[in-house]
Amino acid sequence: MIQSQSELETICLNSPKQVVGFGGITPTGFESKQIENITVDGKVRKLYKLSPIDNEKRIVKILFEKMRELKSQTKLETYTIQNDIKTKNNKVYTRWSLKNILANPVYAVADKDTLEYFKNLNVDIYADEEEFDGIHGLMVYNKTEKKKKQVIKKDINDWIIAVGKHEGIISGKEWIEVQNILNQNNDMRYRKSGKTNALLSGILRCEHCGSLMRIKLRNKVVDSEGRKVFDYMCELKDKSKKQKCKCKNINGLETDRLVLKKIQELVVPNRTFYQALKQLSNNVFIQNDKNNEEVKALKTIMNKNQKDMILLLDKIKYVDIELLDHLSNEIKRLKRANQEIEKQINKSSNTNYDEINDKETADLVLNGLNNYFTSFDTLDLKAKRNMIKMLVTSITSNGEDITINFTGAKNKKEDLFPTGENCK
Repeated sequence: MIQSQSELETICLNSPKQVVGFGGITPTGFESKQIENITVDGKVRKLYKLSPIDNEKRIVKILFEKMRELKSQTKLETYTIQNDIKTKNNKVYTRWSLKNILANPVYAVADKDTLEYFKNLNVDIYADEEEFDGIHGLMVYNKTEKKKKQVIKKDINDWIIAVGKHEGIISGKEWIEVQNILNQNNDMRYRKSGKTNALLSGILRCEHCGSLMRIKLRNKVVDSEGRKVFDYMCELKDKSKKQKCKCKNINGLETDRLVLKKIQELVVPNRTFYQALKQLSNNVFIQNDKNNEEVKALKTIMNKNQKDMILLLDKIKYVDIELLDHLSNEIKRLKRANQEIEKQINKSSNTNYDEINDKETADLVLNGLNNYFTSFDTLDLKAKRNMIKMLVTSITSNGEDITINFTGAKNKKEDLFPTGENCK
């Protein structure tokens, strides 16, 4: 189980992107500083040491201390939001980003407690027992791997543990206590409220703070059709326990009904929005035969120039360095020629890019309206949400009104609850 340091260095340097301190992602609480060069397989490699950042180090200590006190990622998340404790990149902490810190052995002191902990888990340890001196911190390798462009976390039994050159922040005993809390909470992870068929989940945002509005079931309440009654609640309001946002909850079923009604009105032929889209979609730019022929000829030349540029670019990697300037100048000439041809085409067709983009947007929206909306009720929930996303740029609520920004149209603001009776 105790392996050689030279073998460890070889493993680390063969996968530098996964190695903290060898060019990988530097964890909160530290910065990476080069300390020396080493030679592996005849190649000189840079070796780094984790150097503490005092203000971030204090945050790490607070997170571990509060986790031991609160024993809940959700409560710890609320604590960080309420106290404006943010990530290295000035982002709000989530339960998952907190867990990435709390479960990282890099913060643990290499002492007898951590040595026995990883021994009992049969994790490979690349260090002598004497190196677990109660001062230095741990380094972990082989934690992740890439599969199909996704980073997959490996089982702890695949990890490689070593003693780093940095000082640990959290004692072994305290770090292990937090691991036990995390393991106990695994079966009590946050779950979304029961199935509600909420149409605007992942779409509706709070107008006050910009957070998504999540589903909150009204305890065991159903409507006359047997549907679960729920509210949309600002996520930041929920996480911060109303300290960072106080947006009122809104009736979920009523909100879904109203938004669906407004979208249905779009397909009525006499609606202004539908007529505007139709006009854009049917807008054919009038060109005489002479212009059509001219545009056709110009496009032929333009395509030939483009092919010539591709051929020249492909040759660059094979030619002598003395010829690079010649090839580069020829590519620039062809590019300038195509830019001039493009201007002539636009002038001849009396067209501009804004008109083209408007027409393409109108075609896309009309296609969705005509092909899908007639069978909207037969679509599954995911398809319904995707269709709404295609038809609107945003839907927001301030707790009383809802604002729907339809694609290609002016904002339409609807007073959902004029009396406020459903906001409670």
